[in-house]
Amino acid sequence: MRNDETPKRSSRCFSSECRVKTLKMPRTYCIVYGCLNSASSKPELSYFKLPADFERRSQWLRLIAREDLMSKPPQNYTVCEEHFNAMDILTGTHRKKLKTNSLPSLQLPVLQKKDVETLTEAPKLVDICTQTEENIILSASDSSQTSRSLSLNTPRKRKLKSDLLECRKKKLYEIYNKTGKYQRDKFYELCDKFLTKELAMLVKAQTHSKFNYTGNRYDQNYKM
Repeated sequence: MRNDETPKRSSRCFSSECRVKTLKMPRTYCIVYGCLNSASSKPELSYFKLPADFERRSQWLRLIAREDLMSKPPQNYTVCEEHFNAMDILTGTHRKKLKTNSLPSLQLPVLQKKDVETLTEAPKLVDICTQTEENIILSASDSSQTSRSLSLNTPRKRKLKSDLLECRKKKLYEIYNKTGKYQRDKFYELCDKFLTKELAMLVKAQTHSKFNYTGNRYDQNYKM
């Protein structure tokens, strides 16, 4: 080999080394059903691993419609920060962390995947949102007897179902603010009665955590 020739082996080794490093790089992505966020597409987001605690992990997986991962190693799967309220995220010096009892609560797929109770016409939704809490309870009770499952899961009907549940959730929060934590059991009963199972679980977890993070330092309106 002439002195002016460049050895080719080092080039091949360098390329091989690059391939090895690329293969070893972890691929982080959000496992929420329907979410396409990943560390490569949205590196500015934080991605939180599933809780190690089985009960909390079960709650997460039910809310994000990924019960299929119940028996998988939690450290291998993450949920991006877009599915958490800002108040549940602690911003540290180096990286963001979640509060202990945080649950995914934003952009969840449960309303699209479940056949939830709904009203068939939009005016009924407006009536529910404008009634007093006593009338809401009666109206919701009547509607549960007359409403039926939608035959077609169209975008318009999914939007109507989502709006209805969101409205009910807000009205239940208003009732909770007025009655106080001493009526918490009654509030939980209303959640179980008028919300879907997943949404009721989420609302109860949120109200419970808000009254246990900081005790009674602030009034209820400030915390909600």
